[in-house]
Amino acid sequence: MIHFTKKAVIACSLLAISTSFFAQSAHSNVYKPIPKDVLPIVKHTKVLSLNDIAKTNFTGEYSGQRFQYTDNKKAILRSYTYTMNIIQNGSNVSGTTTITSDNGDYGIIKLRGMVIEDKLYFEEYEIIDQKKSDDALWCFKIGELQMGKHQQNTVIYGPTNSYTSIYYSPCSGGYTMLEKINSNEEPSTIIKKQQGPDKEITNVSEENKFGLTIYPNPFSTETNISYTLEKEAKVLIELYDINGALLKTVSQEVQSAGNHTTTINGSSLAGGVYVIKISIDGLVSSKQIIKTNN
Repeated sequence: MIHFTKKAVIACSLLAISTSFFAQSAHSNVYKPIPKDVLPIVKHTKVLSLNDIAKTNFTGEYSGQRFQYTDNKKAILRSYTYTMNIIQNGSNVSGTTTITSDNGDYGIIKLRGMVIEDKLYFEEYEIIDQKKSDDALWCFKIGELQMGKHQQNTVIYGPTNSYTSIYYSPCSGGYTMLEKINSNEEPSTIIKKQQGPDKEITNVSEENKFGLTIYPNPFSTETNISYTLEKEAKVLIELYDINGALLKTVSQEVQSAGNHTTTINGSSLAGGVYVIKISIDGLVSSKQIIKTNN
């Protein structure tokens, strides 16, 4: 059993604490586990175009489910009622999340993030209020959520990893599906609560522009960005913090066709959530990365 001081109490999926909680994970693979209850909704969700996203302000309240994975990410351990209150200002977002378990335990947490292209990047970072048992804690969630339309209603969805607030060591992670609450529309996304552990999930391939891979992730000192160019192209790689501030232009040059790897030395970075943005001849892809403190 691991014990924390009050300053170390953190938030996202309620867990009994064990030594396996701090096990480091390998870089994420190209599949994302999706709960079977959510899969039909994902399959029938229209991904918003970049033009639609540029014209849309995502300010509002989003409600739905947060599914917590088992440690091996092959099943659902439990699910929670999950709400995001988002305020968008330009490309930046702020607000709060509220996560509630079946027994009435809850956590209200501040969030921050940004919109890049077709993804909403966010992290939870400070508990405002909570109710939980003494032998459990919350883990902060982070995510790169897809923005889309399901039966005309706005939805945000995708894998949501979770990390400790001090060391940014990974928790078991999960999947989130939320729908914007609109008083003028009937809810279209109806997700039944998972009852009990070990509900089935399935793996769906992620779209991966340029064969983009970032490893290790999480990282402590250095991380590598690998990608493939089909032809000579102008490449721009940038590092942002989660608030959308440009920290560093990692690379800006014309590169030849073939496989390329660029290394980022993050030894001077504080532990936390960052975003890598890569533009190849104007086509953009981005990924969240985690810098640990250990």
